[in-house]
Amino acid sequence: MGFLAQALNALQTERFQVAYRRLQQIAAPDGFVCWQMGVALSGMSQFEQAIACLQKAEAQLTGIERARCCIDLATVYNRMGKFQQSLPILAEIRPIIEQIGDRQDDLKWQAIHLIALYNRGDSPFFLQHAPVLFETIYKEGTPIDAVVLGVVICYAYLRAGNLQQAHNWIEKLIPIAKSYQLNFRLAMLYLAQTSLSYQASQFEEAAHAITKSLKFVKLTGSSLSLVDSLIVKGTILFGKGNYIKAHDSLNKALQLSIKVNHAANRSTCLFNLGILDLSWGKYQSALHYFAEAEHWASVNSYSGMLAICQLQIGRIHTFLGNGYFANLKLSEALRDFERTNRHDWAALTATLLYQIEDPSQKHIWLARTNSSLAQSQATLYRTQAKIHFAEYLLEANAFSQAESLLRELVHETYPDRTKIEWVRTQLALAEYSIRTQSVATQPALPILQAVELEVGELPEFQLRVMVLRAQHLLQTQQPDLALHYLTQAIQQIRQLRWQANDLVLASMLASRFEPIYRMAISLAYQLNSHIDAIIISEYRRAQWIRTMRQASHAAVVGAMMPPETEAETTQQAAHSQLRADYTRLLMGGVPANPEQLATLRQKNRQLQDDYARLDAQQMAMPRPDIIRSNNIRPRSLADYRAAFGRRFGDAWTAIAIEPSAEGWLLLKLTPDTFECQKLQANIIQKRCLSLANAIELDRRRVAYGETDINLRVLAQWLQPETWLPLHSTDHNLILADCTEWSRIAFAAFPLSDGSKLCQRAMLRYTYSWDLAADACADLPTTLPLPTTVPTLAVAPDDFADRYPPLPFTKLEADAFKTTFSQAQVLQGSAANVSALRQMQTSGKLSQFGFIHFASHAVYTQAQPRFSSLALADGDLSTQALLTWQIKGCVSVAACESALAVEYGGEERVGIEAAFMMAGAKACLSTQWVAEDRLTASVMPEIWQYYAQNGDLGLALAQFQRQQVHQPAFRWAGWRVMGMG
Repeated sequence: MGFLAQALNALQTERFQVAYRRLQQIAAPDGFVCWQMGVALSGMSQFEQAIACLQKAEAQLTGIERARCCIDLATVYNRMGKFQQSLPILAEIRPIIEQIGDRQDDLKWQAIHLIALYNRGDSPFFLQHAPVLFETIYKEGTPIDAVVLGVVICYAYLRAGNLQQAHNWIEKLIPIAKSYQLNFRLAMLYLAQTSLSYQASQFEEAAHAITKSLKFVKLTGSSLSLVDSLIVKGTILFGKGNYIKAHDSLNKALQLSIKVNHAANRSTCLFNLGILDLSWGKYQSALHYFAEAEHWASVNSYSGMLAICQLQIGRIHTFLGNGYFANLKLSEALRDFERTNRHDWAALTATLLYQIEDPSQKHIWLARTNSSLAQSQATLYRTQAKIHFAEYLLEANAFSQAESLLRELVHETYPDRTKIEWVRTQLALAEYSIRTQSVATQPALPILQAVELEVGELPEFQLRVMVLRAQHLLQTQQPDLALHYLTQAIQQIRQLRWQANDLVLASMLASRFEPIYRMAISLAYQLNSHIDAIIISEYRRAQWIRTMRQASHAAVVGAMMPPETEAETTQQAAHSQLRADYTRLLMGGVPANPEQLATLRQKNRQLQDDYARLDAQQMAMPRPDIIRSNNIRPRSLADYRAAFGRRFGDAWTAIAIEPSAEGWLLLKLTPDTFECQKLQANIIQKRCLSLANAIELDRRRVAYGETDINLRVLAQWLQPETWLPLHSTDHNLILADCTEWSRIAFAAFPLSDGSKLCQRAMLRYTYSWDLAADACADLPTTLPLPTTVPTLAVAPDDFADRYPPLPFTKLEADAFKTTFSQAQVLQGSAANVSALRQMQTSGKLSQFGFIHFASHAVYTQAQPRFSSLALADGDLSTQALLTWQIKGCVSVAACESALAVEYGGEERVGIEAAFMMAGAKACLSTQWVAEDRLTASVMPEIWQYYAQNGDLGLALAQFQRQQVHQPAFRWAGWRVMGMG
């Protein structure tokens, strides 16, 4: 047998490497030999060389042989993903086929043309006509042409989610391909079987099938088949949680697809790498992969991949809080999916758009989602879309809609539903039962036990079961077991180096356990998942204050804040006496007696030791079972936007300064975007921050001197002008700061145009975005004016030698009575602890819409729970304030009343914090020292604005803008905590 005959025999059994070697041994290749060399090179995935050979052959051949060569050339373009180049070639040779070709030529042309249309995106048309054409070719054409079309039909059904039909076709085609030794087609069929088994969670069968596929790939020498196998292998490893090996497999596939210049597979590799990094929590890296995949899909008119990439890019922008870009990409994807009749993906896309579109248009997107679901012909993807939508409804607390959809999912039986879809449905059902604390549908525990038996090697679902188990155990008052499951969940996430959305849920529960919370925060930073870290941290910062504010007075006094013990009362009395002794010693105008001063210092050290033994944090930590009963979930960035938009429209920016392992993160959230910037401080910036935060008054005065050089350095570092729109004067700047920044007067930050920050925005402080969202939700649309409600002023002027007298508080009290028509004033000796305690006990205190304190504030950083407000007959401690019920706003004209100490769980202990926990809608206080004479002139001016608009934050902003050209010590240190 000659070389040509051996080559043709090898081509018939798709042993392309053998065929090519034999053809190379022919001494003088003619057009026919070049044609066959092109076919062999195409089978080996060496497409550029194949095209060169086929074009050379086309120039030498004539008639029907030229037409057959052109069909093979179009097939190569199809396999390269260059579908727009294959269709003109097929159209050109159609007359030749009709005129001089036989029936087999005509059927082969129809098959290749139909495959080109399918690859271009006409999937429904292909599945309508391809099975009929297959039967015709199998009867009247050649087996290899029938199998070529049949393999594409298998993949079309797989992509449509019709697993049963895909399985039937694979079972039908494998015996045919085996009987004719079609090695390349066998490799593709076993690859399809691998995907089918994987989707059905049959991992052993999938591993067996991929082994067979690789065996036949080696026989063919096809690089492209090797790429396909590596992609599927990476997908299997990804599903089993082995991300490192999955990434390696997909990277090999990508490099090989670049080498063979195959654009379609290049897009597929990039897309899968994007999916991998997205699940890994590497959002920016995933965005890069999807953008690259979108580019190559666009270049080669790979419309299906193009739309799916747009969908994923939109999803990531949703995660990152970039609403504008998410809307843009998702809208493009939805148009492409609807244009190509891919209603399964259209339903998923419409669901995502439902989440980010204007709330007033929600019903439109709900209808569009349901319409896409109804039109979808792919039952598997329709199921996935319904599950996705049910999960979103649960997240949005739309329980009635979620329940109806879950009932529908449970009772519907889809022939193509896989184990994964069943597990997701059951988990959504369990979450519904837990979230609603209802057994109306089915108790959560039996569902979770059943799912545990089925999840097998699926780590994502193993993790979710653990988290839901923990949530259920917390509800049934079994915190120790819940902690066990949460610890396992965190360990598994770390082992997989996997972020996943469940990290947020796990950390929500973990926020009730200090060790797990710390592990979760650390993990989020390790994975560079700043959004998750932010959501966890903001939720945790709000947890204690929210619990205190929502508790009843009886619960506060009886459970969360028990009455002071005898030891605590004695300790506080000793602390007050020590302060009085210091005051008397240092107020005489003569140098202090060294021996007496040494004695006082010794007493102070002893007091601090006693204080440590009493455990300061116990005072600041509510009982664990009270906190664990708080089932409020962490808010997403979309939730923050909705809350702030309700209060301020579009005129707001939220800034948070979060501590991290590297120092700080500066976060910026707007109605359209989210940004996260790491702040790396140099020596100068650290010095300026240290000066501005110094405990010693003299050092702080250096920071806020007339030249305000330190504020300029800090402003240049933080770039506050980038926080605001250009030329804005009525913008609301919501500032969430950690306590290390609590003394910084952001209002006085100089901007590049010479103005101050307070001139460009109304600053509103908050302890966390979660609390700011709470406040925005609680406030009425129209704020009541303080002139229409009862108000109270507390203004002692003498403290029986415990503190210096405050003669100007009388002027403050008179101005208060003048400003507010329904004012009650406790002045002089009437401003005492007993009077306020009686008001609290009778419930009168909660009736005041506005309460003002003009007094001394004693802030003790080393002993924060002894921070207090001085009254005529004693001190009003933060512990006493926590038992109050306040429903209006508060102002405190007292030194450093805004300061607080932050404990490990982000609980704040300080005077301002105590008023906020007691229920105040907003608290005006000062970060700096407030002189008696100065506050007597400052407060009436702020009250005048407040009486006109009922908004304490707006009133302070108007005052500061009027005073901005005065020395900073007069106006810059005041701030308003809260949104009222």
